Amino acid sequence: MHTSGRHLYDACGERVVLMGVNHPTLYVDRAGAAMSEIARTEANAVRLFWWAQNGVAITEAQDAVAAAIANGMFPMLEMHDATGPGSWGNMDAIVDYWTSPEAVSFIARHQQYLMVNIANEAGPSQGQGYDDFENVYRNAITRMRNAGIRVPLVIDASGWGRDYQVLFDKGAALIESDPEHNLVFSAHLYDPLNRSQIANVLQTAVDMDLPFIIGEFANRAPNGFCGPDIDYSGIIAEANARDIGWLAWSWGDDSADSWWNSDCWEFDMTGTLSFDTLERWGLEVAVTDPESIQNNAVRSKFLIEGSCQ
Repeated sequence: MHTSGRHLYDACGERVVLMGVNHPTLYVDRAGAAMSEIARTEANAVRLFWWAQNGVAITEAQDAVAAAIANGMFPMLEMHDATGPGSWGNMDAIVDYWTSPEAVSFIARHQQYLMVNIANEAGPSQGQGYDDFENVYRNAITRMRNAGIRVPLVIDASGWGRDYQVLFDKGAALIESDPEHNLVFSAHLYDPLNRSQIANVLQTAVDMDLPFIIGEFANRAPNGFCGPDIDYSGIIAEANARDIGWLAWSWGDDSADSWWNSDCWEFDMTGTLSFDTLERWGLEVAVTDPESIQNNAVRSKFLIEGSCQ
């Protein structure tokens, strides 16, 4: 997969607009059993939660990654252990993990489908440390490319993923620093923006010709326990209008793993990880809203057939 301008393309050169969900892979579903349930939404992508520093080998993600591909979804594997301010120091260990021989081999095995989200929400608070952000990610990109990793590298905004301005300020320089010129920038839209503000953020990315996605969003802000309402229907409508990809947070199980979304139990889109238990806002963004996954996601020929013939 590769980017050109602001768009992502599959191995056959067909343009891809990512549309799918986040999934709590490491803790509740390393076997990827839920991939077939997620696929019933007709999603074309799934972001898979992983952790670099818990002693779990990357090869244990094999089943979930393979299940995503087998069910017609591009997997995006992400490392969650540099999340938020104060975790910046974990970046070296994360890049060590990505550049280990086992990880490089794993990525190469799946490179026609796989995207690598370097670190979830790493970096300082909003509006801070933009030069550090560029330098840390420039180093990570260099190390990963030198290790032989060629897939799209996804870079989250700092400030708990919300500081999209750092992506606008530093995105072009980071692309220039990447010998593959193959980066995707991801903002997590958890601030209670109105429809006009959402449109302005997304249009800025379009005007900059920046490869940009909404890597996380939900129905509420995670400020304390279930913070202010988020205009999730506005997010998906404005993104769809601009061919900007989005991934809802998250395909969790509110009857068995409520701890997973401790910021707000409502973030769990399903009751039991099954399609038939989609509920509330999760049902809307996955199926019933006119702008939903099921009504808008497109699976490319390569994703369906595995070839360009």
